[in-house]
Amino acid sequence: MKQIYTLLLLIAAAATTACDKDQKTLNQLDGTWQVKEVTHLKQDTTKLPSSGTITLTKCNLDDAAKSCPGTFTFNSQPSKELVYSVMDKGKTINFTAAGSHEGFMYMLYGPWKVVQQTDDRLELEGEAALSVFNAATRTPKRVDVRMVLER
Repeated sequence: MKQIYTLLLLIAAAATTACDKDQKTLNQLDGTWQVKEVTHLKQDTTKLPSSGTITLTKCNLDDAAKSCPGTFTFNSQPSKELVYSVMDKGKTINFTAAGSHEGFMYMLYGPWKVVQQTDDRLELEGEAALSVFNAATRTPKRVDVRMVLER
């Protein structure tokens, strides 16, 4: 019986540590980030946004939705709402949002791997990162990119 209690305590401690790291990352992400660079990870001719901002609002992991609100804009387009969450002990950020520019729809979505993070720089890359399509292209095109954000 003691072994079962010990195992349960270890599982609870591991879960708490993961949640604490995710919450710490949420706290660090709070604020407005300038898009400094968006580059292709694989050769592609799709035109990517060259500037913009992403504003992330801090929230608590205790919230029922386990996700936080924010906004983003690319290339001086109107601001769009987004929802984000932090996973994998702060090593992954998941975005869900959409916005348009020059007749194309930009979707900021999917899990982004945190490549580097400091207080004033955030480097992300994602396989299903930025989808670009227009009315003539019904199926979104997945574009694998690296995005550098700075405060």
